[in-house]
Amino acid sequence: MDVKKNKIAAFHDNIIKHIVSFIKTYYGFFVFIILLLILWFLVISPAIEISNADLATEKKIIYRHNHIKTVAQLFGGIVLLAGIYFAWKRIQINGEGQITERFTRAIDQLGNKKNLEVRLGGIYALERIAKDSRKDHPQIMEILAAYIRENAKIDNSKSAFKNKKAKFKNEIVIKEDIQSILTVIGRRNWVNDKTGQLIDLSNTDLQRYIFKGWFKNLLLRNSQLQGADFRKAFLQNSDFYESSLQSAMFIGTNLQGASFYKANLQKANLRNTKLYKTDFSCANLQKAILWYADLQAAYFCDANLYSAFFKGANLQNAILEQANLECALLYEANLYKADLWRANLKEASLDRANLKDANLGWVNLQGVLGFKKIISLKNTNIYNVKNAPKNFIKFAKKNGAIEKDKF
Repeated sequence: MDVKKNKIAAFHDNIIKHIVSFIKTYYGFFVFIILLLILWFLVISPAIEISNADLATEKKIIYRHNHIKTVAQLFGGIVLLAGIYFAWKRIQINGEGQITERFTRAIDQLGNKKNLEVRLGGIYALERIAKDSRKDHPQIMEILAAYIRENAKIDNSKSAFKNKKAKFKNEIVIKEDIQSILTVIGRRNWVNDKTGQLIDLSNTDLQRYIFKGWFKNLLLRNSQLQGADFRKAFLQNSDFYESSLQSAMFIGTNLQGASFYKANLQKANLRNTKLYKTDFSCANLQKAILWYADLQAAYFCDANLYSAFFKGANLQNAILEQANLECALLYEANLYKADLWRANLKEASLDRANLKDANLGWVNLQGVLGFKKIISLKNTNIYNVKNAPKNFIKFAKKNGAIEKDKF
């Protein structure tokens, strides 16, 4: 009997604790005030009015009886709602306990160094938890990113340097667990990310890996990404500072606001990419393909664009100050209001390019090709251009070009 009494007392104490903790919350306090108002207007106040009413005794008894029935129904409803709330709370607590247990088990699987299948199971278990628990989603993405940083970090040892030639012979190993994590991150529900959350994969060796899906705010600083596949990925505001991206594929990728400062993009394919306000300052883009790319307001200050392909690219308002565009192909490129101050256009092709309102001040035009087929030179600044072909100045002025020191 004492055991039963103790259990009942503990149960009552537990309910009271839940009620007190509920009242302490903002919504709980609000509900508590509503209940007090209901108690006053539907229970206490009517009872006082019946007692003070100038009615016969029989009528008062009938009114009180009806009032008691109403109050009983009201409290029955309140008890039912309270029961539903506490049942939901219990289910929620049990669910959180299950998620914690699943999370712990998945982490253990991920840490299994001997068995790839077990690690893959842990990766996909974490993905499932991230879908089931919105509050755990950001932490899980951070754990997966940390796994990549730890297990795909750049090896700067002497043995790795000796094997460098082997890597250029198509012998780069793609780790299945690393690729699986990249797939999971790319297809995550980004709505559940923390505000401004970054996916940090810096200082990693991810050569020839596939980045498919949503990678906005990705950090890949100082990384080895030669031959990586970013086709049609979303990489807005991502940071590739000083990364190696030779022959990387960016076809149809959204890179608006991204930074490639001092990155090596030699022979990279950026065809049909969205590069609005993307920063390529001091980057190496030798022989890079930028056909029909949207490069509006992009930054190319001091960039190496030797033999780069800009066919049909939109470079409106782009900044190309002191950029090396030697032998670059600018066929049908839109350079409206582009700033090429002190750029090197030696032997570059300007066939059918639009240079309206562009700044060519101090530009090296030695051996420039196709200038007579330029679509527009209206208000183009040609102040002090260097090594211009014969008759270029005369041709440019005839087509509306101007000369002024500051543009």
